[in-house]
Amino acid sequence: GSRVVYLGDNASGSQFLVVGDQESDAIRGLSYLAIAPVGNHVLAAGFNQVVLDGKMLPTLPGQVYQPLFNSDGSHYAFVVQNSNGPVVYLDGVPQRAYSAFQADGSYYTFSPDGKHLAYFCHAASASAGNEEGVCLDGKYLPQGQGNALANLMFSSDSNHLFWSFRQGANMRVFVDNKPVLDGGASSPGGTSAQAWQPDGKDGLIVLVHDTDSFKRVTITPASSSSVAGMLGGGPAVASAH
Repeated sequence: GSRVVYLGDNASGSQFLVVGDQESDAIRGLSYLAIAPVGNHVLAAGFNQVVLDGKMLPTLPGQVYQPLFNSDGSHYAFVVQNSNGPVVYLDGVPQRAYSAFQADGSYYTFSPDGKHLAYFCHAASASAGNEEGVCLDGKYLPQGQGNALANLMFSSDSNHLFWSFRQGANMRVFVDNKPVLDGGASSPGGTSAQAWQPDGKDGLIVLVHDTDSFKRVTITPASSSSVAGMLGGGPAVASAH
């Protein structure tokens, strides 16, 4: 059912949420609000505080960013940034083995069906140097040294994961951790949303620059390729808890 959510202040400078007729714990410097698309879950975040469904979670070790629910409201995530770098928290549990990094204005993405969580990451071990990778449901997929990773996106049917990396003016497109296309990047500053979008099914439509013109390419993943295959039968987000 629908619910009314509004923000209040108290005399000490803290804010609180009122959801229906329930008032949340007070939170200082409230800066983010996430409402589950299904169900009645509400998450609010201040500097190092998260209030979930009116109750304060334990104080977090840094600034909280980007709280979101998945599509069915069964999972939530946020990022905590401190001197050790950004760490993705899934359902309040830090994924400490890898430090996330922001690309295209976002730290992570849920699949449309809500069952998978992916983000660009660095291995936390010193031996990995500046290697970057993709973290998918807790599995690390290394991508090599200092690749300019971007455009992390699930297919509309949630069965495939796309990303790219830049090398100067060129871009390589990956589907389910396999390179499928090399082309010129559509713009010097990165790829716009119009130049990289799901096709509404299992594929991707990407705009690339080819010598003196642009061309739109539709990428259809092979039937043998999938998110499940990348995980090797491991658990998805939805079955990991």
